[in-house]
Amino acid sequence: MYSWKTVVWALVLGIIVTLVTGFVNTTPGIVGATWYGWPMSWLKRLVIAPQYNPWRVTVGSLIVDIAFWFVVCWIILFAYCRTCKKSQPQTRRKRRR
Repeated sequence: MYSWKTVVWALVLGIIVTLVTGFVNTTPGIVGATWYGWPMSWLKRLVIAPQYNPWRVTVGSLIVDIAFWFVVCWIILFAYCRTCKKSQPQTRRKRRR
């Protein structure tokens, strides 16, 4: 069973990784805009007519990106916690009589 700490840490790390991928240029060759974010592009910078709010955030893609990185981080943390528990020596509790 997993703990809530693992879920919270996975969510925080998923949000951080999503925001860091906002620096990754993923433009598919479309002229007029530069796209950022991976695996889904959630941040777009308009090159044509940049005076009208050149940065656009696609909220749906941002949420899907956060969910994707949350799952990835949760799997990594879950596997890490499982291997740490197996590598620690088992201690026995003394029985009270």
